[in-house]
Amino acid sequence: MPTSFSRADQARLVALAHDRGKKAVIAVNGLLHNAQIEALRAYLPFLQEIQVDAVQTGDPGLIQVMRDSGNQLPLIWDTQTLNTSAGSLNFWAEQGAIGAVLSNEVPAAELAMLVPQLTIPACLQVYGAIGLQHSLRPYVSNYGRHTGRAGLTAGPNHPLYLSEPTKPEARYPLYEDASGAHIFHAEDLNLLPVLDQLVQLGIYSWSLNSLFLESDPYVAIVALYRQAATALEQGQWTRALADQFARQVQDLHPAQRPLGLGFFPLDPQRIS
Repeated sequence: MPTSFSRADQARLVALAHDRGKKAVIAVNGLLHNAQIEALRAYLPFLQEIQVDAVQTGDPGLIQVMRDSGNQLPLIWDTQTLNTSAGSLNFWAEQGAIGAVLSNEVPAAELAMLVPQLTIPACLQVYGAIGLQHSLRPYVSNYGRHTGRAGLTAGPNHPLYLSEPTKPEARYPLYEDASGAHIFHAEDLNLLPVLDQLVQLGIYSWSLNSLFLESDPYVAIVALYRQAATALEQGQWTRALADQFARQVQDLHPAQRPLGLGFFPLDPQRIS
């Protein structure tokens, strides 16, 4: 997440969504530790009070805390790269999940086999930074101390970049927060050119990551995806229109961050 909202902000945003006939989902998706459980118990009644439509998480501990406290909220299951199996997602559906966020690392050929087996709706990220690794270790702080730059920082708005000797041209964004270090893929995702294929696969729910973006271009990119969705709904989708939208997204996207289709077009047999 690029930032966290205060409770007052969350209440206003949920009310704003409901006033416009939309649903509001709040991520409770950090890896929960014992010290955070009590704070979570106090947070769940607040989410019920502001009438959140669902929470999004990948931590089974949240499910148990909700059961123990009696604060049952609709749940969207999201374990990032682990959501690659219809069997495991259907298991969480049996535990009460009403939807699931699919891994970005599932090619279209495998999505075609996976999605029809699901008993709950699937969401897929279609734009933005792709999470690569999360560690509780404070990489940036440790590196700063080791190199004599103890004040070195990296946040979601101003990340540092990693590279490797075999691919010096690739730059992996890295930032650090209270949960540790977060590393992202060198190439951001843009599935706008293949949205028609997602619809054919039965994936109608899409998410757009706002990390490493200013607010105005992000809002404009979301609007382009909304226009693309409307064109698909109305049967007006064409390759020329898709290319036009894709060029507009490219113009709004940070120039130093390459865009691509990620794992989507890859041959599953060639992924090791």
